[in-house]
Amino acid sequence: MKRSFLLFFIYFFIPLAVPAAKISPPPYLVKPDAAEQTDITPDMRILEGQYSFAQVASGHFDSLFKENTIAPGKGTNDIYYWAKIKITSDTGKITSWILETEKLYSDVNCYIVYPDGKVVIQNSGWAVAPAKRSVPGPDVIFSLSLAAQQSVVVYLQVHTSLRWSEVNNIKCAIVPADTWYTRERKVHDFFMFYGGICLLAIFYWLITFIYSVNKNYLILMLATLCHVLYYLDNFGVMASLFWGDYPWYFLSRYPNFFLFPFFIFGTASTATMVADLRTHRSLHKLYWGVVLSTGLFPVVSSFFLPWKTANMLSLLLPELIIFVMTGILMYLWLKKNDRSAAFAMISYVWLDYGYCIFALVTVELLPASLRMVGPVGALVSILVLFYGMVDYVRVLRKKRQKQQKDNERLVVEQNLLLEQKVEERTQELNIEKRKTDKLLHQTEDLLKKSDMLLLNILPAEVAEELKEKGHTAARSYAMVTVMFVDFKSFTLISEQVSAELLVAEIDRYFSEFDNIIEKYNVEKIKTIGDSYMCVSGLPVITYTHAADMVNAAFEIQDYIARRKKEKEAVGEIAFEARVGIHSGSVVAGIVGIKKFAYDIWGDTVNQAARMESSGEVGKINISGSTYQMVKNKFNCIHRGKVKAKNKGELDMYFVERLTHGVE
Repeated sequence: MKRSFLLFFIYFFIPLAVPAAKISPPPYLVKPDAAEQTDITPDMRILEGQYSFAQVASGHFDSLFKENTIAPGKGTNDIYYWAKIKITSDTGKITSWILETEKLYSDVNCYIVYPDGKVVIQNSGWAVAPAKRSVPGPDVIFSLSLAAQQSVVVYLQVHTSLRWSEVNNIKCAIVPADTWYTRERKVHDFFMFYGGICLLAIFYWLITFIYSVNKNYLILMLATLCHVLYYLDNFGVMASLFWGDYPWYFLSRYPNFFLFPFFIFGTASTATMVADLRTHRSLHKLYWGVVLSTGLFPVVSSFFLPWKTANMLSLLLPELIIFVMTGILMYLWLKKNDRSAAFAMISYVWLDYGYCIFALVTVELLPASLRMVGPVGALVSILVLFYGMVDYVRVLRKKRQKQQKDNERLVVEQNLLLEQKVEERTQELNIEKRKTDKLLHQTEDLLKKSDMLLLNILPAEVAEELKEKGHTAARSYAMVTVMFVDFKSFTLISEQVSAELLVAEIDRYFSEFDNIIEKYNVEKIKTIGDSYMCVSGLPVITYTHAADMVNAAFEIQDYIARRKKEKEAVGEIAFEARVGIHSGSVVAGIVGIKKFAYDIWGDTVNQAARMESSGEVGKINISGSTYQMVKNKFNCIHRGKVKAKNKGELDMYFVERLTHGVE
């Protein structure tokens, strides 16, 4: 805490005390025999009025010249004054001098009358372009050359249109030319150094802003730029550099134009490093309230108040920001231990210390020799702010590194937690997957069973069409072979055995029939009681359907014969069957929406049934159309024309086993 107060004392109170020891008015000299600037204002005599030089120099108005004072309230509008002074050289050589007047006179004409009657006329003033003045440059000055022990009379014709209600005299000083040019060269060299440092700082802030896109660096750049513009404008450098060929009407009438951005960005730059100032709402509001109200006053006052009053108030009133900002920054420094607040406070104190001295010089409360304190304070402020910003970035980097380590640690912890959650979730998913796989297998089994059941009911092609479209279309087949198998005396046998045994025996026969016809790609249609119906040549069209059906019929009769021997061997009643086959055209398809079954229709079905009913037990009875298709493959015995129910007489044939030599 003691160290903090010691630093505050060094950076704030000592700079304020240093210039106080130098504030002492220079001696008033009429004869220019000194090497420093001499104020000759008290020795001048003035005459109010708009007269010509011939009138004033004639001597008729000498009695009207009076002391160099202007009555209060005079000159509210345009005013005209003549000032007169006699200057004598006590040196033994030719000397050169500079006469300085205020920069705010609109037009100043200087008439130097030598003893030989020679008159040298020079002009200056803010209404005259700097490049067109008798002595070019930003200052209102005139050159004077004196021989040894020579005396001259100088007349100044002064005109101004500013609000001069509070001006009380016409100011003028004389300084040796060598001293004046040496002083100006030092000022020039300083501003070259000052401008170079500021340009480097501006360039650095600009590059940093471009790469970081951080608005704080932009504010620092604008603050530095405003520092340079303000002091360059007040020292007249901007006028000489940028608009030397034009009068200074605007800047001379409103000299505090750059003061508002100077204070806005200058004070904002100190806040860029202080995070607590941006986050603390009450301090933030108080800070900007003072800055805006104080910063706006210089611009507003130039339009409504007399020039000197407005200039004095606008220069001195912003010093309120010193106390407000110093208090806020000191609070943040001491209470919050904010290093950035310390650098900002030091930078701000030097900035306003220099400005305060410069303002006091401007309103003539301090000598003009101290006017360089202003830009020096601004330069020190920029350097301190630059170092403070570097330190601020370093602190931020450390915070970010610490935050990065904390984030990495947090990421590791989160990853471990996430891995644990993932493992638990993976186990849950594996359990769910096993359940899903089990359900999927069960579903697949059910689908397989469903497909198998569907294939047991319908042909494969028809089943696929039904699954894809939801319905099937009836199709016509030009040539297929239909077979009926019917058991003999089934009714009598069913009366002698139980229904269970009868159904079991029928199931055994029909199951074997199914296996036999599957070998020959014969499609089972249906069973009607003890009758078994099948067809060959559909839904997949073949050209061997008749032969395939006859071969299947032989195997069926063989199985019935074997089963008969087995049954008779144990003393049981055995079945015998008739088989009838016919070839012709049919229509196949599904009808209805419930308990649907694949079926065939047509006269071919009826004739196949007549072949079966007109046949004999153990024989295969075929029609004439079937005979034409298998006669070269099997032995066929013509039975002649046999009468069939509702069909009349039909050609019928018994098919026997294939014999050698038959093709």
